[in-house]
Amino acid sequence: MTARDFVCKAASQLAKLIHRVQPVYPSLARQARVQGVVVLEAIVTKDGTVDGLRVLSGRPLLAQAALDAVRQWRYDPTLLNGEPVEVITTITVTFSFRTPRQVKQILGMIVSTLLT
Repeated sequence: MTARDFVCKAASQLAKLIHRVQPVYPSLARQARVQGVVVLEAIVTKDGTVDGLRVLSGRPLLAQAALDAVRQWRYDPTLLNGEPVEVITTITVTFSFRTPRQVKQILGMIVSTLLT
């Protein structure tokens, strides 16, 4: 890390997600039991809205639902030296038939296996 990187990190406040809309699982994808992630690139504007969304990767059946949901997300603006700035970020939207509790349990088992 250079001195410049340190100064930029010290002077910036990263965007914080304040309003998240869950994607609607596309009926065709649900019927076909399609699961997976959609990775998006977005610009978080100075006022915290999402702009310039584009799909980087993911299942085509899930991509539009991810785009529709993330367009509605809102962030606290990113600040650099106290001033709001636009930032480019990567967003991963997960489509799964598992509940969040099941995912947490599975991750817990994986972590405990890795630690033993």
